[in-house]
This record gives sequence, C-alpha cells and structure tokens, in this order.
Amino acid sequence: MKKKLISLILALCMVFAMLPVVGLAGTDNVNESDKAFAVTGGSIYYRVWDGEITITGADETITAAVMPFNIDGKPVTDIGSSAFGNCTGLTSVSIPSSVTYIGHYAFENCTGLTSVNIPSSVTTIERYAFSGCTGLTSVSIPSGVTSISCYAFEGCSGLTSINVSEFNSVYSSDEGVVFTKDKKGLILFPEGICGEYTIPEGVTSIGEAAFTDCIGLTSVTMPEGVTSMGWSAFAGCTGLTSVRIPSSLTRISVGAFASCSGLTSVTIPEGVMSIDGHAFDGCSSLTSVDIPSGMMYVNEWAFKGCSGLTSVTIPEGVTFIGGNTFEGCSGLTSVYIPLSLTYIGSGVFNGCYSLTDIYYAGTEEQWKKIKGIASEYGYAAIRYNYDPNARTDYATGERIAFQCEGDTLTVSGDVSPASPVYIALYDADGRMTAVYVLDAPGSVDVGGGAAAKLIWMNAAGFTPKSECVEFELN
Repeated sequence: MKKKLISLILALCMVFAMLPVVGLAGTDNVNESDKAFAVTGGSIYYRVWDGEITITGADETITAAVMPFNIDGKPVTDIGSSAFGNCTGLTSVSIPSSVTYIGHYAFENCTGLTSVNIPSSVTTIERYAFSGCTGLTSVSIPSGVTSISCYAFEGCSGLTSINVSEFNSVYSSDEGVVFTKDKKGLILFPEGICGEYTIPEGVTSIGEAAFTDCIGLTSVTMPEGVTSMGWSAFAGCTGLTSVRIPSSLTRISVGAFASCSGLTSVTIPEGVMSIDGHAFDGCSSLTSVDIPSGMMYVNEWAFKGCSGLTSVTIPEGVTFIGGNTFEGCSGLTSVYIPLSLTYIGSGVFNGCYSLTDIYYAGTEEQWKKIKGIASEYGYAAIRYNYDPNARTDYATGERIAFQCEGDTLTVSGDVSPASPVYIALYDADGRMTAVYVLDAPGSVDVGGGAAAKLIWMNAAGFTPKSECVEFELN
C-alpha cells in the first residue's frame, strides 16, 4: 500500500511537471480576491477600491491589452505598481480615458512596447512607470498630466522625443526635451538623443535625474543663470567627455555626475560652494579637477572611485572634507590640504594605495587639531608648512622655493649640502658669467641685467642642462 501511494505521488508530480507554466509578470500585488478579464495572450487582474477599479497585474504571456473604460459599472482609474511589469511580449496597450494614475513600475521592462497612448485624463506618471521600455521611440504627454516623477522613462534607451501638449498647464517641450511651462526648469531629457547639447538660455534649474543614463550624450553646455541641479542630474552619462558648469551654480548636487566614466576633466568655477556626496563617484577617466578658491565643502564619497586622478589640490577656504571622499582613487599620489580645513572624515583615503604625499599648509600641531580622523592616511607622509606656489626640483625630489626682489634672488626650502642649488648667470649672448653654490637657504645678488638660471645638482653632480628647471629674471 505504501509503495502504491508513493508511486501515485510520483506520477502526479510528473503530470504537473509536464503542464505548461503560465508566469505572472506583474502579479506580486495580486491576491485571491482579485478578478481577471481576458486579453490577447492571457489575463489582466484587477481589484475594486472604494467603487473604482485598479489594475493590479497581468500574465507575462499577454501581447496586447485593451483595458475597458469600466468593469461592472465601476470606472478603471488606476494602473497599479508593477501591473504590467516584465510583460516583454506586450506590443500594444490601450489605456482608457477613465485612468488618472499610472503607478510605479507599471510598464517596467515592457521591451516590446513601441508606442503608448496616454489619455488626457491621466494626471500622474510615477517613478519608473515606463522604466526599461527600450522599444519606445517617442511619447506624447497630454494636457492633463500635472506630475511626471523622475526616472519615469529611465532605461528607455530608444526614446528620442517626448512631446508635451501645448495645452498642458505644468509642462512644455522643446525639440523633444521636457521643461516646465515657463521654460525655466529642464525636467527630462530623452535617453536616446546623442551628441552635444546646449541647454537653452533662461533655464535656471535642472531636475533630478534629468539626464540620467543618456549614454549617447557627449557634451553639455549649461548657460549662465543655472542656479540649481537635482540629484543624479547627469549620472550614468558614460559618453559625456566634457561639461561646462556655469559660475551661477552654487553647489554640485548629490550624484550629479556619478558613473560618468568618460569624463576626463572638470573645471569648477568660482561661486560653487559645495561638492555634494557621490558627485563624481565612479568617474574613472577623470584625470584632473580644478577646484576653485571659495569652495567650502567637499562631501562624502565625492570623488570615490576616480582611479584616474593622480593629484588633487584642495584650495584655501575649504573647511570640510567628508568621509570616504577619495576612497578607491587608486592612482592618487599626492594631495594638498589647506590651512582652512577644520574637519576630515573617516576613511577619506581608503583604497588610495599609491598615495605617498599629503601636503599641508600648516604645522604639525595645527594638523593634529583638525577634527575627524586626521591620522587616517595610510602610508602617505605628511609634508607640513607646504607652499603650493613653490617650484619642485624634479631632479632630486626636494622642494625648493625662490623669490626675486630687485637684484636679489632668495632661495628657501630643502637646501642642504646633500642637495645644493647651483645658480648660473648668463650674459645676453648666452655665455656663463658666474656660478653660485648654495648649500643652505639664502640669497644671491644677481644684478647687472643678466638672466639668472637655476641649475639643480644632486649628490652625483650637475643635472644635465636639458633636464634643468630654468628661472629667468625680468
């Protein structure tokens, strides 16, 4: 009897295993009380809420969906979260004029969808509503829409145009780009547009994630007058190699250029007061960044993973460097820290395995008074009393500064018998007229109108002239 029971169970398992499986793509929100109505290729599920119908899910096998205006006399008003999510075979959908709300992820990853007709009754399009709809090439926003959440069309890589009805009271469009009605705010840039783009004059704000993942974008010019930039405004624009930031901008927002792996250099103008967290996180091709004086805050993870950076100068005026700011900058060899700094966050140089020198404008005592984890700098040496205007002797590796006042040339810095400085004077015809040797900081009279040239010498003797640093008197 026991063997027969086991055999029966195994047989039933084999039967069920042979039955076709109908997957439900957007059915996480579907429960047993939900009802179904048939469409091409499967069913759509719905639920009654306060006398209105919400679409809650659909079979992943559906290929076309015509949603009715009402069901059993009750209006269809909402397309719920993930209702059609991952219905990759869905090629057409008809949304009735009773619908007012399109929820989060409603049509996520409907890769076969090439067009969608949004009726004027719709007022709200939530985040990620059409995320991953790679087949969409254009979208029309009707007059009734008053809220388009950021990321609504995230991942729509084929989308080249979003056109807004001229009767819409909140939004407008220009060449397929979505703006506020008054054209002062840029809201959404279609991911499929490629090449260079100049933001129109008069725009003062760039919305959150406005350009996110526009991988075909190579250059952006922002006009003077832009004062604010939303989070992740240009995140993931991997093709972006250059960007012009206007002096009217006061802060570079959280994640503004995160993962812009093609960006090679950035000049931040005077007027920008803060670089927010993750602003340039993952910009692995970034080799130089020009931070202006007047900057006050460089926040957490601002340059995380910028492996192409080799040196960074934090200008005088910066008071705060957040935690993990330069984490993973594996190519970073030197950093200049100003006297104005009062706080260094934890882990600021984590993973900076090439960092050998941290140059600090103040004394060792002042360094120790900096709040935070000022001692967390790996194997790097702290060089105190650093003058960023000093010239560097690349032949001996020692730092030497010099200044000329009238006929007096003053040499200071690391000058010693082991690392002397040779100063050669030449006449107008290029003939050497005198040579001075300094084995300690000091001054030399170089009067007489000749040109003074510095020739470095190390323990092995004169450095070849072709490798010398030269300094000419005016």
